[in-house]
Amino acid sequence: MAHWALGIGVVLVVLLSRRGPAWLRLVGAPEPLSMPVAGLRARDVVSTWHAPRSGGRRHQGVDLFAPSGTEVRAAASGTVWKVGHDALGGQVVSVLGRGPTLYYYAHLDDWAEGLAVGQRVERGALLGHVGNTGNARTTPPHLHFGVYRWGWAWATAVDPAPLLKARRTAPGR
Repeated sequence: MAHWALGIGVVLVVLLSRRGPAWLRLVGAPEPLSMPVAGLRARDVVSTWHAPRSGGRRHQGVDLFAPSGTEVRAAASGTVWKVGHDALGGQVVSVLGRGPTLYYYAHLDDWAEGLAVGQRVERGALLGHVGNTGNARTTPPHLHFGVYRWGWAWATAVDPAPLLKARRTAPGR
């Protein structure tokens, strides 16, 4: 069912659906992704999407467990948006891909040498290494991988598990 709203010369189409955010279908879902953790395969992905977390939060990503120091590679091509630290993610990298879609890599042990904001990275480029920084200090090493689809004024988290399982390729391919 479509609803139309008219205001100040702008027509806004809002589609209501039981199959999830309809605007994602309008602008196109994020592309299928390469596995961002070296040595893991699609069948290794266990979705913990929206699992309860501390402070009333919900998990907005997938945790990909691997030994500390395992390579983390770009799941999709894009431009480095952030190389830094945040309280929950610890050492993080964010890459803005097509769509526009933001790919969030958290709990890194370190970043790839020379990685910088504004740098273009291709699918498979080294971003850093698996760790357990931020709120993952007491957990086994893993990459928290998040996918966020930008809307008109906000970002909506998208479950990365189906996107990782959509393409069965070697890391970085």
